[in-house]
This record gives sequence, C-alpha cells and structure tokens, in this order.
Amino acid sequence: MVNAMLLNANLPNNLWDKTLLTTCYIHNKVPFKKLNVSSYETWNDKKPNLNYFKVWGCVAFYSF
Repeated sequence: MVNAMLLNANLPNNLWDKTLLTTCYIHNKVPFKKLNVSSYETWNDKKPNLNYFKVWGCVAFYSF
C-alpha cells in the first residue's frame, strides 16, 4: 500500500516513512470486512471518527 500511494501521487521516495505511518494509521481506523470492527474499536471500545479522512494524492473510495 505504501508504494501504491507514493506512485499514484507521484511523490518522491524520501516521503516513504511518512507514507508508512499514514498507512498504519488508516489500517487501524478502518473496519475489517469480515468482523466489521476496527483495531481502534477493539482497543478503545468506541468507533473511530472517519469524517476527517482526506484524499491523499489519489482518488479513493471507502464504503461501509
């Protein structure tokens, strides 16, 4: 996912570390398809706020 984000946004490889942190953050907030619960919900017993997610250099869609 990191390489895909960098390539799709035409960003230099020196942003790889920031992209990795962003990817981990997104994976922890987005629910798993099978369980319909995210890692964040498991750890904090509340649903994460996903309203502030913005497009990061490419078109992306998220559906519940």
